[in-house]
Amino acid sequence: MDSNQWTVQMNEYLTTKELSQRIKIARQTLYNKKYQGEFQQGVHFLQPSPKKTLWIWHAMIEWLEKSSQHDRNVLGKTESIRKEMDSGKDDSNSEFDSQDRNGDSTPNLKSAINI
Repeated sequence: MDSNQWTVQMNEYLTTKELSQRIKIARQTLYNKKYQGEFQQGVHFLQPSPKKTLWIWHAMIEWLEKSSQHDRNVLGKTESIRKEMDSGKDDSNSEFDSQDRNGDSTPNLKSAINI
């Protein structure tokens, strides 16, 4: 039998500390996302014992790529909204002028929330 016919994909497993150091995300953040259900057992991590989590490296790379794409999409939408707001903004009648009509130095919150 030709050895090229058998391809074994070896997964790399990382402890929480190792993963945290590699991707520069705090261990607590990883635990929070795990318990919030963002990471799925068997997909993103294995739990060989109650106190031991082994993270599946290739799944975490995929998660990072998806989340960074999501962040770029959100950032793009935020920038678009900001540009739209800036282009339609009238500086002489800003909702957050340093003084409102009564001479008060607090922002005019009623106009800011369109009441």
